[in-house]
Amino acid sequence: MEYSKKLSDFCHAIKIEGLPPEVIHKAKLCILDYIANVYGSLQLEATKNVAAYFRSLGGPEEATVHGLSYRLPVGSAAFINGTSAEAIESQDGLRFGGNHPGTAVIPTAFACTEKFKKTGGDLLSAVVAGYEAADRAAASVHPRHTLSGFLPTGTCGTFGAAVAAARLMGLDKERVSNASATPATSSRFQWQNSSWGDTR
Repeated sequence: MEYSKKLSDFCHAIKIEGLPPEVIHKAKLCILDYIANVYGSLQLEATKNVAAYFRSLGGPEEATVHGLSYRLPVGSAAFINGTSAEAIESQDGLRFGGNHPGTAVIPTAFACTEKFKKTGGDLLSAVVAGYEAADRAAASVHPRHTLSGFLPTGTCGTFGAAVAAARLMGLDKERVSNASATPATSSRFQWQNSSWGDTR
């Protein structure tokens, strides 16, 4: 528990003013990579089907579905955008973790930034914090996690998404800690993928 609390406290304390310029630059590059992947996948049948399904559910117009001309509830928009970011499998990744954090962290951060009317600086610091949480979780179980058939983007990326969302919701340190612990209780219930299976 001490290690996860230290990580969540660290992620809660990240402020845009305290980030080195090279970290801010890297975060912007990760966002650009995310956008390129989203736009690169919009013509895929699977992406179109996911977007059409969530659009059919309706709900309040809280966040933008990137590359498309409508807004949906924050969870629906983040889900579609995350699917689009993952679909062509060209997204960024952590070599020593087998993780693709951008597909989980950035869609969540964009959707929450929009819903809670946060700033660009808030978005960037949430992305950095989310990457810290997702990548450190992935690195801590690498390579056994992947070799056992799990996809770290789904199991470890959720830590980053939770941290990014908690920060943008304005939660205090204790609640960020609680939010970052939630994926740990659900990740263990995910079924293993077949080893080296194709996700398309």
